[in-house]
Amino acid sequence: MPGLVGHRWALFAVAAGVILSAAGPGQAQRILTDPSQWSVAVSPVLIKVPAGPGTAGWPVPLGQQPPAVLPAQPVYPLPAQSPPPGVPGQSFPLPTPAPLPGQPSATTVLGAPPSVIVGSPLLDGPPVGTRPVDLQPLPGSLMDTFGQEYEARKQLRTTTWKGTTITAFPNSLLWTPPLAGPREPRMQVIGGSSSLSGSDSSTTVDTEIGGTLGIARFQPVGEDLSFQLDFFAMVNSRFVSSDLLVADYRFGIPISFQWGEWHGKLAYEYTSSHLGDSYIRDSTPAQIPVYTKDEVVLGIDRYLFRDLRVYGIAAYAFQQTLPPYAPGQQNAERSKGRFSGGFEWAPRLPTNWSGGPFVAANVDADGTVGYNASLTAQVGWLWRNPLQRLASLRVFAEYYDGHSPYGQLYMQREKFYAVGMAADY
Repeated sequence: MPGLVGHRWALFAVAAGVILSAAGPGQAQRILTDPSQWSVAVSPVLIKVPAGPGTAGWPVPLGQQPPAVLPAQPVYPLPAQSPPPGVPGQSFPLPTPAPLPGQPSATTVLGAPPSVIVGSPLLDGPPVGTRPVDLQPLPGSLMDTFGQEYEARKQLRTTTWKGTTITAFPNSLLWTPPLAGPREPRMQVIGGSSSLSGSDSSTTVDTEIGGTLGIARFQPVGEDLSFQLDFFAMVNSRFVSSDLLVADYRFGIPISFQWGEWHGKLAYEYTSSHLGDSYIRDSTPAQIPVYTKDEVVLGIDRYLFRDLRVYGIAAYAFQQTLPPYAPGQQNAERSKGRFSGGFEWAPRLPTNWSGGPFVAANVDADGTVGYNASLTAQVGWLWRNPLQRLASLRVFAEYYDGHSPYGQLYMQREKFYAVGMAADY
């Protein structure tokens, strides 16, 4: 046993000699004669993070360290449960296994190059290892952007005394607008051929400019339940031969929720429809009709499978002003209800560069036209990152058959074939 102990100390002396030789005569003399340069701890192991140049987190070859790196710094042990702070010049302990009875438990820490964890395998410490210390992401890199965004989001998050978390400007929506819904806020352009009468050309271009802003999200503690206050605004326009035919302006204030696989919204929505120059020139009406609606809207959806969503929407117009059925006729009382429903099969999780297919269909039944159904069907390809705003792009072919989705033309039926591109929420 004494011979084994002597053998251990002999190996330790050889290792110390190698380090002192690499440090140079002056530094070696300083280490040997100045007790402040000695860092000895009896379990746990102390990890020295030298200060000065070369502390980017990677070991520096012995003999090539900058002068400011080699001198050891004072050791300030922290509590064993503290996370590694990674502050240059600061040491922190790591827990080590308890020594066996009768065995010594001392580990020597030398002024080693940055990020070198010196533990003596001759005694009871762990083997020598390295790890990055203070390794920061490159400015402008993806990790740097994520870090900045995370820190910024923490500043817009708070918790009430009951544990409810409130997040301002959340990064996603609880209720997502249906893909095939003709009145939903998004960025979209479609072009095709319409059978709608009253225009001098069957070739039309429809645009939607708008989106939804999440204002605040409320998440009760311990519940799979969230509420969110949103705001949306949009304008839907149809152009014929470079002239504006009609434009609908819409805005709303939804309160959306999520409960497990269920999602929904309760919203106030306002619609105002206006004729364009092209239609006025062609029809020369005696007076410009007015179309406005103030509605209360309730929507519910559920994911039956991971990528299959079904939904239903009901709306009631507590105030509406509609054009007459035909010029010269009185504005007869019409139903104020509106219903729609549909499904969409689309990638719910983030897609890669190749994207994925989607299919969506929507049916509208508006009381202003006697609840006659209008069908919208789409099929296409979609790229999506649901964890990021405005990170959904799709290209598709669309078929529409029913009353015009534009308020001023609501009494006219049309069939519409088109191709388009859309960026959703």
